Amino acid sequence: MDWPSIIRTLRERLGMNQTEFGAVFGVAFVTVFRWESGRSSPYPRSKKKIIELCKEHNVPTDRFVLVRRAEGSR
Repeated sequence: MDWPSIIRTLRERLGMNQTEFGAVFGVAFVTVFRWESGRSSPYPRSKKKIIELCKEHNVPTDRFVLVRRAEGSR
């Protein structure tokens, strides 16, 4: 699973629209749109918070390990 899918899955699990989800991270809805469309990637601080939220809301985090390893190998 890639970051766009992870972000969309988490946002939907939380029952938030892109504006509400963006407010959690201090970004505009267009930034969340770009994350979900793969046009940009969250900064490391946001990625860490996304992982924390996944743990809090039982979104599987084992998928992140694969994504983070793949990103680190670039």
